[in-house]
Amino acid sequence: GMATPLSGMKQSNNALQVAVDNTPENPLDNPRIETIFEYMKRVHHWKIGVVTDAFLVDATPAAAQAHNRSRGQYFNLAQQMIGHFADGTAQPLAGYRSLAALNQPLDVLMGGGAAHWMKEGNPELKTFYQYAKGGRKDVDLVTDVAPQKGYTVVRNLEELKSAPNGKKLLGIFSGEFRPGSSGLGPDNVPGTLDRLVARGAARIRGKGASDPEIQLDLPPPQGTGCGATSGECFRRVPMKAEMVEKAIDVLDALAGRNSGWMLLVEQSQSDKLAHILEYERSTYEVIELDQAVAAVSRRLAKDKRSLIVLTSDHAQPQTIIGVAMPGASTSGTCFSTTQGRYPITLGGTDGDRPCALQDAVATFNDASFPTYEDRNGDGFPDDPDPEIKLVIEDGGRPTYSTTYRTNFMPLRPSMESGEDGKVTALPALPNPARQPEGLLMTGNMPSRNVKGGANKTSGAVEIAPHTADDVLVSAQGAGANHFAGIYENADIATRLARALGGRPSSGRAGTLGGF
Repeated sequence: GMATPLSGMKQSNNALQVAVDNTPENPLDNPRIETIFEYMKRVHHWKIGVVTDAFLVDATPAAAQAHNRSRGQYFNLAQQMIGHFADGTAQPLAGYRSLAALNQPLDVLMGGGAAHWMKEGNPELKTFYQYAKGGRKDVDLVTDVAPQKGYTVVRNLEELKSAPNGKKLLGIFSGEFRPGSSGLGPDNVPGTLDRLVARGAARIRGKGASDPEIQLDLPPPQGTGCGATSGECFRRVPMKAEMVEKAIDVLDALAGRNSGWMLLVEQSQSDKLAHILEYERSTYEVIELDQAVAAVSRRLAKDKRSLIVLTSDHAQPQTIIGVAMPGASTSGTCFSTTQGRYPITLGGTDGDRPCALQDAVATFNDASFPTYEDRNGDGFPDDPDPEIKLVIEDGGRPTYSTTYRTNFMPLRPSMESGEDGKVTALPALPNPARQPEGLLMTGNMPSRNVKGGANKTSGAVEIAPHTADDVLVSAQGAGANHFAGIYENADIATRLARALGGRPSSGRAGTLGGF
């Protein structure tokens, strides 16, 4: 995770900037670890911000400033991020006055996840953000708290552009709420590819926003507060470069000429879409991150005091295995289940293979160049499914089926069953709504806990996991010489401190790295 690189201290799994104590029943009473973001604001009065396409209280954005034993305590994380401590809420003041006194609220926040910030019953939670249920029971941070604390609250691209630069900014945007989609949900901003389709800048298998398969031509399921159609709602969600440009405008204005700022930018959906084996969509996310980095680089090119650091907090088990010509391959009944369960029967007219899709991938000498096009010049492929496309596969995955074509919407790879409101993951069975005519790809993720085995507590793992591969850290600008390779994650905070002019601590109280 991102907690250790931002604080320099190794932490327990699922902890956010705390040293875990012996009272697991209270996730808020653990000794706090100060992050470099908090330090720079507390000591040097810098302005700080986070931009993400995940929900704002997800682990990476929250790691910049919040403190909790459990990363899933979303309601009190949201309060900490804007500095609201009040008895009778998820983040009380009584018993936590020292945490409140040391709190360094974020000055810029942009992402998704309105249900963690708004009170249930707030009509916008349903009609604008498309939550069928959910929300807070204690306080509405968006309506009642953030404005009082000096934040401008924005919900879409138009409001973002018109927001003043001289005020703190809280942007919460709509998520992936299409009823036919699964894997992201209304908490998370729609994927890059899907926003491009909504803007008319891309197509999927030749289909655009007005085609019924994409489900962007329909009214939003819970009301038309964000737009008359789902496509209009998606169109009004800013792209990452648009978010970052505004974040810099605000931080620059708030910091003034004699101070500085730090901004954490997360490309979350490259992770979340990779988890559900949406390979093409995760590739579009990487391109969007690349464009955001380019925008920041251009913006700060003349400022010799600026530093850009780029890294990942983990790797994914994906790799390119060749190319395919999906249009030339025959999809058919490659397998059949027994009333949706095992046994699964592989079948085909050829006794030596289950179906023609077995031969869809070209490798070695036959792995010719793909035929992606970018006719509109926006840096993204116009369609993720050209005549010849790259084929990406996972080293760790649940069972799923594929025709090597892009799904019209994000879809979970494996099956789920629901009863009495409880959803059970079934990672050994493919999702019947996702390319059921495709080739069966048997999974290697566990389907249940095993007594005496390695998978003791995680239960069913219905997604592709993270991997233990080392990740690169690179940088540009003042102090970039401190970042050019692979490092122990706890060393990154120290390297950031050195890049910012820090020296080894002399032991004085209240100092980090001798600033």
